[in-house]
Amino acid sequence: FESKTTKKNGTFVVAFSDAFRVYLYKFEKDGYQTQSVEFKASKSGVIRHDFTIYAGVPEGQAGDVSNVDSTSNEAVLAFNEALAAFNGDELATAEAKLKETLAADPEIHQAHLLLSEVYFKEGKYRDSATSAEAALLLVPNNNDGLRLRYQAYRSAGEKDKADEAFEAYKAAGEAAEEAKRVYNEGVALDKAGNQEGAYDKFLQATEMDPNLGLAQTAVMALAFKTERYEAAAKAAEQLINNNPGDPQALRVRFDSYEKLGNKEKRLEALLGLANTDPDFALGTLLNEAAAIFNGGDMKTSKPLFEKIIAIDPNRAKVYYFLGLIAVNEGNNALAKQHLSKFIELDPADPDASTAKDMIAYL
Repeated sequence: FESKTTKKNGTFVVAFSDAFRVYLYKFEKDGYQTQSVEFKASKSGVIRHDFTIYAGVPEGQAGDVSNVDSTSNEAVLAFNEALAAFNGDELATAEAKLKETLAADPEIHQAHLLLSEVYFKEGKYRDSATSAEAALLLVPNNNDGLRLRYQAYRSAGEKDKADEAFEAYKAAGEAAEEAKRVYNEGVALDKAGNQEGAYDKFLQATEMDPNLGLAQTAVMALAFKTERYEAAAKAAEQLINNNPGDPQALRVRFDSYEKLGNKEKRLEALLGLANTDPDFALGTLLNEAAAIFNGGDMKTSKPLFEKIIAIDPNRAKVYYFLGLIAVNEGNNALAKQHLSKFIELDPADPDASTAKDMIAYL
């Protein structure tokens, strides 16, 4: 163009020297959305046009929808109406307006992102994934698109696609931060009494970042509370792998295996509690070993007693039982050794006099 004149009221005049070119107007103003409009000059003289720019979209709402750039006024207007509807939780209106937006300009990636959000909230997970894919075709590494695609495929139950989408999302370096956001959503749902929704969010957070201990702990606690004992035990095992002394995880692991009736795992978990809660762990094990002994099964009880003194050699009563077992096995020397240790550690025990008599007899 040859000249441009702008007035204070926003009116401007442009004189073009070449009427056969297509010109691009780009309008930018703080607080407003950037708008681009293509315009072909006319050979017939002066032509008047009105242009409208719209208030900007606050960042952080419905993903990155700021700075929508389109040559279509109709598309921009419909998009703003869709955004207002979405923020007002009017999902049906938002969906309709976004479809209008994309019909007018299918290359507005923010519209595809927002439509993916709308579909997800409506439970249309495959449609949500499709819209996220469309956004990523336009902006391949968009973080919101990567997140939406992953969560849509995951919720749709399409594991292979969800795994692939997650790897792409993780590669973008956003998974750890997103895991924290999802965890916080789970906390809010749990406080609101939505345990199923909270559990799903906590699980999703652990998938995004297996090292997010808060999410793993939440999965464990809520799984046990909702009687998902296998899941609770699994989460507890993972926490213990990262922190062998985690007292909550050690106890939940034991309680879970007890609920499941897994005797072998329960015993292992009970022994694992010995360092953090020795009175409970070794006291429980002693009572159980004594019950087995009193039931006439000395052979089964013996290794349990031996496990106890291997952890705590000052558990006096254990030596009494081991002494009786040694007598039964015909090992009098070992029996005297165990019974003497029992008396040494707890001379006031009611069975101490019996132990003395047995030593004298042996």
